[in-house]
Amino acid sequence: MFFYLDSQSISNTQFPFCDRNTAVNKILPDFPFIGLVLQLLKSNKLNVHLIGLSDFLNEDRQIFLNQLARFDNFSIIIYQNYKNREIDKELLSIITEINAELVISVDSGFDFEILKEKAKNLQCTNLKYSCEFEIISEDDFEKCETFISELEIQKYKTHPFYNNSNINFFEKNIFLSKEDIIEAKPTQKEIFARKTINQLNFGKLYILPDGSVYSNLNAPRLGKMNIHNLEELILKEIYGQKNWFKLRKNVKPCKSCIYNSLCPPISNYEYAIGKFNLCHIFEN
Repeated sequence: MFFYLDSQSISNTQFPFCDRNTAVNKILPDFPFIGLVLQLLKSNKLNVHLIGLSDFLNEDRQIFLNQLARFDNFSIIIYQNYKNREIDKELLSIITEINAELVISVDSGFDFEILKEKAKNLQCTNLKYSCEFEIISEDDFEKCETFISELEIQKYKTHPFYNNSNINFFEKNIFLSKEDIIEAKPTQKEIFARKTINQLNFGKLYILPDGSVYSNLNAPRLGKMNIHNLEELILKEIYGQKNWFKLRKNVKPCKSCIYNSLCPPISNYEYAIGKFNLCHIFEN
C-alpha cells in the first residue's frame, strides 16, 4: 500500500520517490487519512509505504505516528528527499519505535556534499535506512558508484528514470537483447507467474492526498476512499481495469514474440516511454 502524502511527489510515476525538500503545513485535508490507515491495519497485514511523511510539520506527523505505534501487523517504509538534511529527535524516536525503515530519495545530478552530510548524520543513529538513486545517464551512475564506495553505503538501489530526452541511455543500458532474456533463466514458477499476473503490480494500491486510489499511477483512477470501500476497489481492479493482470502475451508487439513469458513483467517504464517492447528484438 503506497500512501502519497504530498502531491509534489506524484510527479514521478516510474517508481516511488520523494521530491519534496521542504516541510509542508497540513496533512491530507480532503479525507480522514489517519482513520483510513488505522481501519486497514485492524484487519490486514500490510506493507505500508509513506511518501512524504517525514517532511510534514511536527504536530500532524506526531499524531499519525503515535497512532501507528499501536499496531504491529505491518512493515513501514518512509521516503524522504536527501535535501532534507535533519531528522529531528521526535521523528527518529517514533520511527525506531515502530521499526520503520527510512528511504532517502536521491535526485539525478545530486549535490555530493549535501548527500554526504545526510549519510554521515544517519550513520550516527541506529536507524535502518537505504538510499535510492534516480539515474538518467551514465554520468549519474558513475557518480552514484563513487558516493556508495566512498561512504560505504550498505543498502541502496538505483532506478533509471526516463525524462523524455534520454532514450539513448535506456536503449544502451536498459533495453533487453535476446541474449539477456535467455541468460536470465527464469524458473518454471516465475514463467507460470508471468503468464498469470503482473508481478510488479499485483496487490499494490496507491492512495493520493485527495483520497484517489489507483492500481497503477499510469492508469485511470479506481475510485476514492471517502466514497468506495477497499473491497469495492479491489473487485473493480480484478474485474475491470486489470492492471494487476497486464501481461505481455496480451499486448502488441509482445504477444507475437516467443519470448514473452521469459521477459520481465510490464513495468511503469513501458508507460513512460510509450511502448511495451523495451528490447532489441522488436525494434519498431
